[in-house]
Amino acid sequence: MLALVPTFAAAQTPAAPAPDLKFWSACLAEGATPPPAAELPQRLRELDTLLAAPDPVQRDDLGFAVLVKWLYRDRIVPVELRRELLAEWTRSLRHGIDRPGTDDTARRSFAALSLSILAALDNEAPFLDRAEFAALLTAAIEYLRDEQDVRGYDPRLGWLHAIAHTADLLKHLARSRHLDADGQARILTSIGDRLRSLDTPLVHGEDERLARALLSLLAREDFAA
Repeated sequence: MLALVPTFAAAQTPAAPAPDLKFWSACLAEGATPPPAAELPQRLRELDTLLAAPDPVQRDDLGFAVLVKWLYRDRIVPVELRRELLAEWTRSLRHGIDRPGTDDTARRSFAALSLSILAALDNEAPFLDRAEFAALLTAAIEYLRDEQDVRGYDPRLGWLHAIAHTADLLKHLARSRHLDADGQARILTSIGDRLRSLDTPLVHGEDERLARALLSLLAREDFAA
């Protein structure tokens, strides 16, 4: 795994070319043929660029939609590439976090949302080991604690939803086979602490998304009441 991660990250260092929007739109067409396995790493790097785009059409309607299709519905992304994505998106949770209110919020927030798809996939087709799960849980809790940009909707950037997207990630982590009683308590505590620390009302459904994360805990057979 360690040998794969730098390869993915290093390939993102050069300035990325403008995305081929026709290509990405075609990927969502009914019956679209997925890219060949040899092209998939490069296409995933391009897709990661879309997920951080300030343009909400590129980010939501193309980037995230294709991600869900390839990663979750069609499941064409092999485990080794899932782990590269896990490492890249976990790093992105900290990208510009000391500069709230900038376009970097989109990268962080959509990294959390993308990680939620990985977590959901792991619940159905396990690939994360216990240590990887623990690291992801810690990263999610720390991001929920540290993200200061809690805008739900921005007129220029569209839906940012950092709190809601992190709630989605915690929801799927709360359903994991790896989650123990201590992890359950950490999720509950992190949500309570975040709500107490907010000085901005959540008016775009974030409270419902956080509630779903808590309901995922309550639904567990091993729920530690």
